[in-house]
Amino acid sequence: MVPIVSAKPEQVILIGDHKQLQPIITDDGARRLGLGVSLFERYATQAHMLVTQYRMHEAIAAFPSQHFYDNRLECGSEVQKAPSNLRGYWPGGINRPICFVHIVGKEETLTVSTPEGSENSRNNMEEVRAVVHIAFNLVNNRKVRVKDILILSQYRAQCAKIKKELSTKYLNIKVSTVVAAQGRESEVVILSTVRSIPKVQIESNPSQSWIQRHLGFITDEHQINVALTRAKKGLIIIGNKSLLRVQPMWKMFFHHYEERKAVTTFKEFTKKAHGPGNWM
Repeated sequence: MVPIVSAKPEQVILIGDHKQLQPIITDDGARRLGLGVSLFERYATQAHMLVTQYRMHEAIAAFPSQHFYDNRLECGSEVQKAPSNLRGYWPGGINRPICFVHIVGKEETLTVSTPEGSENSRNNMEEVRAVVHIAFNLVNNRKVRVKDILILSQYRAQCAKIKKELSTKYLNIKVSTVVAAQGRESEVVILSTVRSIPKVQIESNPSQSWIQRHLGFITDEHQINVALTRAKKGLIIIGNKSLLRVQPMWKMFFHHYEERKAVTTFKEFTKKAHGPGNWM
């Protein structure tokens, strides 16, 4: 605020989206004083919302619009309503280039190095192999260009494992954490959610602390909004639907995707996805 006030402006314009990433506040005192709420968010109820989006296919935009933006998002071009060129690929059909692929993997905790020092992170090798298999199929069977694919995860350890596995296939596909992906976009996005436990361990009516312990970052709706809004023409999400749906936002997500026949298993998805056809 200091440079703004000292410049004595006649008008200040704030542009942003408080439904996506929030400020990262590491100091407890600053957080208690309210600095976790941005200046933009404080004025959000008085803001004019820009409702026309030009990035996502309408099927990709539908759930974020419904859950985060009061069903107000509109497509700015007819291209965003066009059928997918990946014919025979999407469980819900060519007009719904979205898919959640259910897989029960085993998560592990690893220590990874960051610019700020070491931190604990998580990975899930079953999901790593599934992500790479899908990416390999898109490039080699469906002729999607490597540069048109973006792989996301909220966990640094998962990103590192995916990069290593991709290198064995000689695929130089972009891999990024969700936090680092804000502002980016790609034709096709593959999101690995990582968190998983056996179905018998999932509580039917879990407490908030249980959800936080077993889902962690995946409960951060700001990050999930970022992850779900990077794709332009195709969005593939990989995870354990039995675990994810215990959290309210994910429960609504699955209701939305299941209504559109966009939830499948890894086995069924790969069987369907290996058919012939080109992307571009």
